[in-house]
Amino acid sequence: MVYDPLSPSEALRTKSGITLGIISAFIFLYSLIITAQILLGGFLILFLTLGVYGFYRLFAVLDAVADAQQRIATIHEQEKKTNDENAVSTQAQNQIQTQDKTADDSE
Repeated sequence: MVYDPLSPSEALRTKSGITLGIISAFIFLYSLIITAQILLGGFLILFLTLGVYGFYRLFAVLDAVADAQQRIATIHEQEKKTNDENAVSTQAQNQIQTQDKTADDSE
């Protein structure tokens, strides 16, 4: 089950993306009109959009790593179970062979 995180253009089409875009536009207009400091507004918008998207991607990567780790653990458990079953059947075969040899020797 591979998780494919949203691209930036897809993220802007979601409700949270639209909200983030509107907030970014208000911050830019505020910094341009009220405070006349475009650089401050640019930094805020940059942090708001890239920071939030960066955290989203980081958590998506961590989720993918956790899923992969779970799949690896499941495979190891299945291999161990198969190996244990093979070991038990080998021991049973050895006991049968030993009993057959003992029976042949006693006759």
